[in-house]
Amino acid sequence: MMNWNALYHCLRERAPSLELRRDEPMSRHTSFRVGGPVPMMALPKSEDEAQQVMQTAAQGFGIKAFFMGKGSNLLVSDQGADLLVVKACDGLNRLELLPEGEWPGHSTILAGSGVSLARLSNFALEHGLLDAIIERTDMRSTLANILRLHNYESTEEPRGTEQMASSPENGPSDDKPSGEDA
Repeated sequence: MMNWNALYHCLRERAPSLELRRDEPMSRHTSFRVGGPVPMMALPKSEDEAQQVMQTAAQGFGIKAFFMGKGSNLLVSDQGADLLVVKACDGLNRLELLPEGEWPGHSTILAGSGVSLARLSNFALEHGLLDAIIERTDMRSTLANILRLHNYESTEEPRGTEQMASSPENGPSDDKPSGEDA
């Protein structure tokens, strides 16, 4: 059985400013507002704090942490779960365009685990990389729906992702950005 008190005190020593919550109800952190308590939740505000949580839990206690963002589409039993949860949406929200490096001619977006899809899509749109994200991710329908709701105006019927994404063969999409993030 896991000694959560020992982990708590060890994390307090190694990362004094890290926000830790004991017996935290997951219903406060899921979009469906369901879920019982987890023994411990860490809310890192920096990469260093997140690294301290991961190293301390894995090396000192043999636990792998469960990372979560804003809790969208996350279902947790009302009985809770015996997990160390690291909630990344309040911290770890770095978002930047990296200079060309490893892959000449290709741009890379660095997005922390706390960055929302809406913020990422707006950032990618601003830098002309939105179509690349839609074409190359497993989140095509999710991201396309977000874009349809938040970023694009259209008088046409909703279209499929294949038509929204541009490619070298068919050129850029005819959709126009609506401006501000919803």
